[in-house]
Amino acid sequence: MDILQWLLTVCEKNPILASLIANFIFSGLGQIAKPRSHEEKLKQRMLDRLGDPSLIATKGDVQNFGQKFITFVRELQQQSESELYESLTEILIPFHKDIGYRLQVIETQLNGISEKLGLKEEDITLITQQAAEEFETMGPIIDPSKQIYIERPEDTEILQTVARGNYVTLLGARQTGKTSLLYKLARELKIEVPIFVDLSRFSGLERTEWYNHVAKELVRRLPENIGIRIIGEPSCSNQTEFSLLIKNIADATDRDRLILMLDEIGTVPVEIRDHFFSGIRAIYNGRGVDKGLQKYIVVLSGAMPPEELISSESGNSPFNVSKPIYMSDFSLEGVRRLGENLRLYGFKIDDSVIRHIYGWTHGHPNLTQEIFSGLVNLEEETISNELVDQIVKLLLVRGCNNLRHIRRYLYKEENEYVRQTVVKILKKQFKSKFTETGDPLVTKMNLIGLVRSDEDGNVVIHNQIYEQMLESIQSIG
Repeated sequence: MDILQWLLTVCEKNPILASLIANFIFSGLGQIAKPRSHEEKLKQRMLDRLGDPSLIATKGDVQNFGQKFITFVRELQQQSESELYESLTEILIPFHKDIGYRLQVIETQLNGISEKLGLKEEDITLITQQAAEEFETMGPIIDPSKQIYIERPEDTEILQTVARGNYVTLLGARQTGKTSLLYKLARELKIEVPIFVDLSRFSGLERTEWYNHVAKELVRRLPENIGIRIIGEPSCSNQTEFSLLIKNIADATDRDRLILMLDEIGTVPVEIRDHFFSGIRAIYNGRGVDKGLQKYIVVLSGAMPPEELISSESGNSPFNVSKPIYMSDFSLEGVRRLGENLRLYGFKIDDSVIRHIYGWTHGHPNLTQEIFSGLVNLEEETISNELVDQIVKLLLVRGCNNLRHIRRYLYKEENEYVRQTVVKILKKQFKSKFTETGDPLVTKMNLIGLVRSDEDGNVVIHNQIYEQMLESIQSIG
């Protein structure tokens, strides 16, 4: 589901919640030290359309502000190629992905206005509970009781690998379920303590700020029940201080196993990647001599080839000692499970339609769910192949986050060679075998989500939706 569509679904029934999210966005834009032009433009447009949030004085003002924000988001969604749309989506990505973070945001915003509006403690609790209910039905799969979760072979593989004490690098294209899998892993761990940090929240920060924010987030995400002694407010400005914090956390807890999950590793600033990832390798290397470091198992997750994240000259890569696990598509049976979920809500969908959906997406998790979401919104009781084709056509015309990401990547000047290779694949002129090539370009295209291996090991475009979208680039290639 498109992030702004997700936001509308969450907010339309609750203007107060919409107001709180809008105020969070204003705060985030105001805290950017060096805002880019599109961020300044977004802030000014929101001020023009919504007004100044600091002038809110009554509960009616809050509801009116929230209603204006809902209208603003709806208008942006209709202009899905605009830079304002992209800017707002970018701000909301970490908020959308992390349920703990977004509930903390809502609680903070509520506490900020509760006294002014005369909200009682029970009012704050009720709004927070409503927010939790809304949020848990959207976005990454956090609660299996709220949303169906489709298991894939990597679910079992990552759990078994971590249980054996091995490091993991979880690799896959954007929006293929990496974050949801990490949350599921965290729930299923028995004696191990998960510590989840989404590094994308700190993208764009300079070295000192980046280390400081990541350190604070790491301490904030420590579970309360791990018997940890007070280690104080972290203050880190470099890799040495960050490594010391890692050691201090291990020494301060009575637990024997800590699972450090670092999501979106591709967002680590380029200038510190060698130092940061060498520091992760140093945790592994230190296990033989330091009892504290023995407690750690590190799970790295991202969509960039490991060889692009650390230079070969460093000679100290964590990817050499971690097991790579790749995200896979939904199987046909997995798509059937999503179809069964629709039937629970009164929709009629037979197996030929399920196969038709699979024929379009090849089980791509995000695109498959986009189609099912679109079918639900059509409110047709009986789902046919023609309705599926109608949704696919809308996706290709209007776009979605996933398709826009692919387009933006291919049309960047530095990716011209990738674009030319895609054209060769479309014209059946690319003959390398997927499993035999060892070509870094093929690995990169796979992690972008562009290609996969067919049954004979040939490199092919990932799915029929991508093929139709990419046909337009042949004349450019």
